[in-house]
Amino acid sequence: MINNKFLLYVGLALLITGIILGALGAHALKTMLNEQQFDSFKTGVFYQLLHSAIFISFGLSSQSLHQNKTFKAGTTMAITGVLLFSVSIYVLSISAVYDISLRWLGPVTPLGGLLMIAGWSVVFASFLKK
Repeated sequence: MINNKFLLYVGLALLITGIILGALGAHALKTMLNEQQFDSFKTGVFYQLLHSAIFISFGLSSQSLHQNKTFKAGTTMAITGVLLFSVSIYVLSISAVYDISLRWLGPVTPLGGLLMIAGWSVVFASFLKK
């Protein structure tokens, strides 16, 4: 159920967890991950925090954005995309610390990226229709 309140809650949840994960990465994981893994982890945090700001701004909007079906579809795709993208990066980065092979999870990251691109393209189209 996509509405302004839902988008605000999603944005705030992404913001809070993004800050926690960023701090975890900077203080605890930096010494445990190699440079490439740490950079990947930071990329996941960056995209999560970026999207949190966008969802918060939509949630605080005075417009009833949720009445537009195209907007709802696009934001659903974008939320799913950022979760798949960032969470897969976190899990893949941390799995190396515990010597667990989760390489099968690798294709989830670009799928999440594609969903973000598609979702924001659909959101853009919804604004063009207005």
